[in-house]
Parts: sequence; C-alpha cells; structure tokens
Amino acid sequence: MFCLRIIPLLMTSLAICAAGCGLENSTDSNVPLNIAGNSTGTETHGLRDEDRSSQLLREAETLLQRLLPTDSLETTQANIEKVQQLIDSAKEDESCGPKAHALAFRLQLRTLLELGVRGDQASISDLYHTAEQAYQREPNNEEAVIAATTVVHLSAELSKRTGSHQQNWLREYVRQASIFAELFPSETGLASSQLLTAAQTAERFDHRELAKFGYQKLIDNLPNEQETRWAVGATRRLKLTGKPVQISGVLKNGQIVSTREAVGSWAVVLFWRDVDEPQEMVTQLLHQLSKIDESGQIQAFGVRFSEDVSAATVTSASPTFPVIEQQDLSKPFTKSQPESHGNLQEHYGLHEFPTVWLIDPAGKVVSTKFPPNKLQ
Repeated sequence: MFCLRIIPLLMTSLAICAAGCGLENSTDSNVPLNIAGNSTGTETHGLRDEDRSSQLLREAETLLQRLLPTDSLETTQANIEKVQQLIDSAKEDESCGPKAHALAFRLQLRTLLELGVRGDQASISDLYHTAEQAYQREPNNEEAVIAATTVVHLSAELSKRTGSHQQNWLREYVRQASIFAELFPSETGLASSQLLTAAQTAERFDHRELAKFGYQKLIDNLPNEQETRWAVGATRRLKLTGKPVQISGVLKNGQIVSTREAVGSWAVVLFWRDVDEPQEMVTQLLHQLSKIDESGQIQAFGVRFSEDVSAATVTSASPTFPVIEQQDLSKPFTKSQPESHGNLQEHYGLHEFPTVWLIDPAGKVVSTKFPPNKLQ
C-alpha cells in the first residue's frame, strides 16, 4: 500500500482531534503560502495574459491570497467554493495548456490545505488521496513532489495547532517528513529541511523520542546535507543527560573559560542569541544568574551567539559571570557556508533560545532544557 495514505489509527483520531482539540475554526497560526517543491507557490509566470484560463486562475489565486488566518472554517468554505468554480472553469477552457494545468493543480492543493488546517476532515482525506494518486501516476514528477510537500505542511500546521495536547499530528508530521525523504531521494535540500524542522518541532513539544527518531532518519537518509550536521549535534545533546560535559570557549577579552572550573558545585549555562527578539527575557535571566553567581550558591556561565562576536551585546544587563562569545549559525544554510569546528550551537544542535542547562557538582548534565522560572 502506498505509504502516504493516512494510517487507520490516525483516521480514527481525526474526529477526536477536530472535536476535542480545537481544530475546527482554529485560526491561531498562518498557513504556509508556498506549497510547491521545485516551484515557488502558485505563480502565474509563463502564462499568457490573453488566455482565459490564465485569467480565471489568477482570479482564483487572488481569492486564496485574501484568506485570513482568523477566518473560520465556514467563511473559508464559502470562499473556497468560489475558488473551486474558477479552477474548474479554467480547466474546462480550451485555452488551458500544460502550465495552466500545473497552476490549477497547485491551487487545488492550496484549497485542500486551507480547509484541512481548519479541521475539515474531508479535505484532509482528499489531500492525502491526491498525493497518493500523483505519486502513482509518476513518482518523480513535480506534481508528486508538490502534493507530498503539501501533506507535510498540513501535518506541520495541525501539529502546531494541537500542540502537546494531542500527539497524533506531531507524530504524523515527523512521519510524513520521513516518508518524503524516502520517496524523493533526489529532493535532498527540501527533504532535509523538512525533516530537520519536524524533529526540532517534536523536541520543542518535549517529545524527545520522536525528535530522536526524526534526527536519526535525517542522519541515515541524507548524510551529506548541511542540516544533517545539526541533526548529529542534536542527537549528541539529547544523549547528554546523566553524562559529564565540558562547555568551554573564549571570552571577549580572549580568556579561555570552561565549566570544568565549576566541578564541586552546581552550575548553570545560559545560551542566547543577539538576533532573538525580544531581549527582555534574556536580560532578566542574566540579571537573575548574576545574583545567583554572586551569592555563591551556584556558578553561572553564559554562551552568547552573535553575528559579530566583536560587537557589544544588545542586552542591557552586564553579567558578572563569564560569557563565551560564539558566532551565530542560525541563518539559513548556504552551500558556501564554511565548515565550523568547535561551535557550540552546531556541536549540540541548539535551536531554542534562550535555553538553560543544569550541571551537577560532579560535572554531569541534569537537564539541557531547564525551566528558567526555576532559577530562584
């Protein structure tokens, strides 16, 4: 059986999620606009202005772009009905050529996505079925890639909306990202990006085993991708609990510092980035850690990631504890990006900021996700 089909357990849970998890009329986050694989969204580039089919599809695209994240399912259904009429008319028109058909297909996927993320179960099923058919027609063509990507986006959006309350969509998100990597081995860039994001999302919701599964899939299936280096780092970090660790680096004044200096007492390490906004939380944490460090109750260390390690920190606090300066690797990957050795952000696959690590007097990790509100 084709593996994009929803598993029976998930099909059973859809009604439960829609009724009990706030899926219907849920409008708390944006739907991804770009659902294409090799193409970018639903552009009309290359379609002749005089074609009636092109005009109808542009009108349909405009209506889709006017949909708001706050629109209810009922409002969206009413607007999608108009969009569907335009798509059908365009496909039936004699001027509808290959490019117009391709655009109509992407717009059709978009309508199913818009309805699906608002909890419309029929649209969810239709989207999975459409992706299955596209793959069966021609496994390696662009339509199959776009449809499978849209399924990944659907599960990603629904996992955000249900959060940690329901794990079904979060598991489905990681599963679909993994399936995509297996089905489309030539789409390495897209596959690695989707799988890394899915694993990071699972970790963000504290589902460590699911995150480990996603990271390992990325390592096994796409060993040569840039994102895989981060998956290796994240896997390394997730295995740290109960094991000794040494965080070391260079301060702004050139001095080398290490958490080994704290052996014999408790230690906390705060990781933060200058690029994150707002900085108020970081400032409060720095101030809090400074007081703790001064009291002698615990030794504090900071690791600041900055685009320019020579620049002054944007935080207003002046910590009394040592702060290791690191280059920020949070920007999108590029093939020209140099290899980095010894960078803590990549070495441990850090992606949530600010984050606090707790280390016991023996130098062993207690937590790599210590709640900041417990630093009292």
